Amino acid sequence: MVQGGASPRRSLALLLIAAGLSAPLLAEPPPLLDPALVTGNQFLEWEGRLLRARGLRTRPTGEDGEGFGVHVDLYDDEGRLLAEEDTAPELLFSLQELFHTQFQEKEQICSPHFESWSRQWRIGTFEALHCQADNLLSLVTEIRTGRFIRDLFQALYAHSAVGWTFRGINLGAGMQDAGDDDPLLLWTRELAAKVLLVDGSGDALARSAEALRGGGADIQLLKQYVTPRSIEDGELGALLLEWIGRSVDVVKIDIDSYDCMVLQVLLRTVEAAVVVLESQPVVPPPFKFARQYTPGYRRGIGLHGCSLSYQLRMLHPEYMLLLYTEHDTVFVHSRLAPLLHGRR
Repeated sequence: MVQGGASPRRSLALLLIAAGLSAPLLAEPPPLLDPALVTGNQFLEWEGRLLRARGLRTRPTGEDGEGFGVHVDLYDDEGRLLAEEDTAPELLFSLQELFHTQFQEKEQICSPHFESWSRQWRIGTFEALHCQADNLLSLVTEIRTGRFIRDLFQALYAHSAVGWTFRGINLGAGMQDAGDDDPLLLWTRELAAKVLLVDGSGDALARSAEALRGGGADIQLLKQYVTPRSIEDGELGALLLEWIGRSVDVVKIDIDSYDCMVLQVLLRTVEAAVVVLESQPVVPPPFKFARQYTPGYRRGIGLHGCSLSYQLRMLHPEYMLLLYTEHDTVFVHSRLAPLLHGRR
């Protein structure tokens, strides 16, 4: 379900909105957000498949702080990130050598003032955040593969002890294909204690459960089409109160219909620290759009979901926008703002 790599020649324009950020939450800037540490895309054919690869420069490898390592991300022709264990070792080794050489050449030809110059062109004052475009890095992929949400919570758990439940709600959790991704996938597998997964497709839910096999979370599956009514006075609402409780760390909604109406009702039942939504990119700011709930609505009829401006109006001031990519939005509860936002 990763969007942003389906066509090798297509460039994604990604907008990262972060106002007034200055003090990093982590001890050092997250390397994936610095274009100087990411190579361009390399396209290749391997065993009859068209693949796309990129290299990410990692921390120094030598005891004296010299040298560096290279991590390789490899995607198939539909933009899905391939697991390292499913990739031929000789292919990974060859790509690591190729990207290592590219990084070395970049060091030799770049102006010594390039880094300081490039840091002027950003949104906000957080030293690792860029307004980024082209194919160097897909923030869509970082969210859809689950890496962004996992890393966000690793930082939040480490820097705050405010009543974390390690519980989550994933509405629209089904995977249409075995290789699909989900923004909560890695958080659920590695950090969660209890997560409710809801989807209208039993087969898609089964694929999600298979992808989460081996994790430590207690998983509850519910095959049901989500509506506001099902939360207010239906089986889903009862299950939320009895099994999840009134406080969760994260809520994700991606049901391709009346997403904001469902979220509005859900947040009257539970409180979430982080909210992950799919946004409707066809309706740009400042226009507000949301698909309203009607019992007879069927997917594929007109626009679905809700626009960024509508989400902001609905969630402000209790929640603050952390990340927007034209495909997904991530909101954090305002009480967490001091952890993520610094003041000059």
